[in-house]
Amino acid sequence: MSREDELRSQFKESRDKAPSVLVVDHDPLMVALLTGVLKSRNYAVLKSYSGAEALRILKEQQVDLVICDVMMPSMTGYEFMQRVRQETPGSEVPFVFMTSNDTFAGLQATQDTKEKEMDPVVPKSAEPHELLSLVRRKLGDFAAAEALTKRDFDAYRRRVVHTLSHEFRTPLTAINIGMELLMEHRGTLDADKARNLLEAVRRGGLRLEKLVKDFLTLQQIEAGMTAEAFALSSAEVSVSTLLEHFIVAKASTYEKEGVVFKISDASRGARIKVVEPQILDCIDRLVSNAEKFSPDNKMIEIELWTSEAEVGISVKDHGCGIDRDKIADACDVFGQIDREHNEQQGSGLGLPIVRSYVTSHEGRLEFHQRQGGGTEVVLVLPKVHSKAASTPISTIEH
Repeated sequence: MSREDELRSQFKESRDKAPSVLVVDHDPLMVALLTGVLKSRNYAVLKSYSGAEALRILKEQQVDLVICDVMMPSMTGYEFMQRVRQETPGSEVPFVFMTSNDTFAGLQATQDTKEKEMDPVVPKSAEPHELLSLVRRKLGDFAAAEALTKRDFDAYRRRVVHTLSHEFRTPLTAINIGMELLMEHRGTLDADKARNLLEAVRRGGLRLEKLVKDFLTLQQIEAGMTAEAFALSSAEVSVSTLLEHFIVAKASTYEKEGVVFKISDASRGARIKVVEPQILDCIDRLVSNAEKFSPDNKMIEIELWTSEAEVGISVKDHGCGIDRDKIADACDVFGQIDREHNEQQGSGLGLPIVRSYVTSHEGRLEFHQRQGGGTEVVLVLPKVHSKAASTPISTIEH
């Protein structure tokens, strides 16, 4: 049994009622004939004699298939399908169209193969077994698609539950245990042990705070606030100045973790129009990822470059690298590569937030494997053409 057949079988077994078919035709005799044929095979049948009436039915209840006359008065079958797609969001119910022999011949001459496969048209003179065979095939295809969608959703749900349970539980455990030990042994703990416990509690609190902030940031992004922020708050700045602001604000924090920065500026004074806090946050998240996945060599290279139309901010590490086939997964919300096998802090929201910020700036993210190991992530932004220029930063090691 193929995987597709297996999914169809699983979907069919999960149903607690017969598949439902909506028959739409302005001819009562044709509706009666189709109803009889379908009920003989135990399909649940709903009947309608116009596109407007059928549209009301579909807004009130879900069906598994629509059999529809093409040449109905007031609203053709194709117009009805278009209304269904527009007015019932998320509806992907499959259609089978029927029409007279003369109209069928004309449609066969004009429809291309792809259209026929997606929404087949059959003549009203077709034998019942031909129609039933087509109905079974369309229901099977739809069932397989729904089963695949359900499987994908279940996998996503498991990933979210696993990530969130880990990200909330781990720092809470550290906070609770630390506080219990401090309370139970407050009279006997020496200063060093007390300080270590307080530091563990502080780290747990900071980790929870970051998780909450990332959630709030993601909600703002999904609400369209990043585009609004760009329209209201973006300003021109040289990419060199932007990087200087990052180094001043963050370098000392990373250096405490053993990170060594090597900075190279070939931007030649290029300017970009940005919401500065957002792009600084992007750089910070890329550097944080580089540090996290480079346990043995914490040299992080940041390079600036410019072309005729673009400016690039490149962050390079000497870590484990990234599989190009898994880049899309890493950029998905809650997406983390090999989380089941590699212990790593983080909710999987960092790269999706970076990607959203960059997209709102009409830029893009690029990922490259480094020769000899490691990853290069490049934040590419549109260049602003200006007469202003600044002296580029020479190659520096921090």
